[in-house]
Amino acid sequence: MKRLHRYLLSELLQNAALTVVAILAIFFMVALALVLGTSRTEGVPFLLVMRHTGFKALSTLYLTLPLTVLTACIFTYGRARSDGEFTAMRVAGIHPWQSIIPAIVLGASCTFALCWLEGSAMPAAHFRGRVELERDLLANLEGLLKRKDKRIVDKSWSAMWKTLQQDEDGHIVLGDLQLIILDKDDRSFTERIRAARAKPRLDTVANALSLGLEDITRENSSGQVFQASEFTVMLHLESLGSERKRKRESDCTYEELLTRSRRYASQAAIAEDGKQREKLQEKSREYAAEYHMRIAFSFSAVLFAFLGSALGLWRGTGNRAVVFMTGFLLVVCLYYPLEMVGRWLAVDLAVPAGGAMWIGNGVLLALSSWTFRKVMRP
Repeated sequence: MKRLHRYLLSELLQNAALTVVAILAIFFMVALALVLGTSRTEGVPFLLVMRHTGFKALSTLYLTLPLTVLTACIFTYGRARSDGEFTAMRVAGIHPWQSIIPAIVLGASCTFALCWLEGSAMPAAHFRGRVELERDLLANLEGLLKRKDKRIVDKSWSAMWKTLQQDEDGHIVLGDLQLIILDKDDRSFTERIRAARAKPRLDTVANALSLGLEDITRENSSGQVFQASEFTVMLHLESLGSERKRKRESDCTYEELLTRSRRYASQAAIAEDGKQREKLQEKSREYAAEYHMRIAFSFSAVLFAFLGSALGLWRGTGNRAVVFMTGFLLVVCLYYPLEMVGRWLAVDLAVPAGGAMWIGNGVLLALSSWTFRKVMRP
């Protein structure tokens, strides 16, 4: 029996290693394509972009590892079924429960690893991948100004210029600039500014772009025109570096999630204004839902190991493409949407997060039990 367990566990580990490398490579390439697809990264060193993309790929391990366990189990046990090994086990009197013990060991190991990763490493990776990329984008503002289309569009303003030169100090000077200020709410035109020369400076503290304008003509929405020789305008960079340094739910450790949830709940209890109380309660539920969702995602690895081994023994196949697509559909199209439904119930409908976030795991357990009953039939 020990020899059988070592054999199955060895094959599971080999398939899991190949699968996790392939999945992480796919996630990395997709994330890299999305990052490089935005004009904001133009001029940013490619190695920095790859580094930040690596942080993003690491922060997706809550999906990657369960998918790896599921795929490895389906393939390992499916190959054993298709090659007749499972039939030989049954003839030798080996119960199916005994044959799936290596899969449960793999799933439990992945669960413990995810519990640790989601408490420290993954939130840190998510935070660094989000904030440091924005910092580098802001530092690369000069590269953005040198773009060929000579245009920058942000949420509340847009700027276009015809020429780009350098002054005696080596700083960029924009020539024949047209600046349009928009209303943040309805995106309507509020002011149009034309300047013969503009000297851009980056204010990293205020997250803003300072433009020193010369020979200016200003026109407001009422049609009034003003002229001036010099004028300085501060433009907030909401799209070109909008990420705040404050931690979100996905950036917090377990302890921070529970602390913030309790703090918002206590503030809501003493709040007098109804709208403020409702907003504080919603924030408390968001942090509580994030905490329970991480625990549920971690424990899902064991259930996916159970489900994968049962599926493999029930419908044996050695086709890696079919196995991967099956695992991908189960994780991304079944389990993840169920978790999002649970989050919606916990946050918007105030269903206790401890129960709502385990809906997906409950469905996995029911599906695994039903599938394993099929395997148990002679």
